[in-house]
Order: sequence, then C-alpha cells, then structure tokens
Amino acid sequence: MPDFSKLHALAQPRKSMDPIVTKAKAFNFNVDKRGEEHKREFIEKLQKEEEELKNMRKFKAQPLPDYEKLKIDIMPSDKPLTQSLRPVFHADFLPVPARKSVEPVKKEDPFPDFKF
Repeated sequence: MPDFSKLHALAQPRKSMDPIVTKAKAFNFNVDKRGEEHKREFIEKLQKEEEELKNMRKFKAQPLPDYEKLKIDIMPSDKPLTQSLRPVFHADFLPVPARKSVEPVKKEDPFPDFKF
C-alpha cells in the first residue's frame, strides 16, 4: 500500500482554524457626490440672484440730457400737404328707410302769407 503520509506532509496545514471572513468595502455612490454638487450650484445661483436684486433696488439717477447740444433745426417740407378723403362706410350704400310717423301729415297752406 502506498505511503500517504508523505502526501499529507506536503499539504500545508492551515495556520488557524478560524474561517476566512470577507471584508466588505465601503460603498461609494456617485449619487451623493452629484447631489452635493447640485445643491452647491443651486445655492450659488440663489446667492447670485439675490445680489442682482440688491443691485436693482439701488436707485441711481441719471443726469438730465443737455438739450443745447441736442438742438435740431426743423426744415420745412417741400412736399404739399396730404388731402384726406372722406371715409366710405357700408351704411352709405344702404337704402333710406321709409319714414313712419305717428303724426299726421301736415298740409301746406295753399295761400301762404307773403309779406313784402
């Protein structure tokens, strides 16, 4: 029978009898980094808008323009004035409605009084 003791001797014995435990690595999510970056950008944006509003609230009067320098000479026109035309309305083309009166028709006096 073969000697298995040599084979057993070649096998390296375990240093300890404790089972090998795997160590977990820390999670490194990019979501947290992205969230912090967006939050920082948002806060910067709000601060920038707030500064702009503060600057807009400050009233700064501008000086009056110097009308002496802006003087413009108005030259008379060589063209004749435009003559306007009477506007044409749709009602101008409608027939004249017949007069309906409750009052009796006045008869003219056949012999009017002429005073000279």
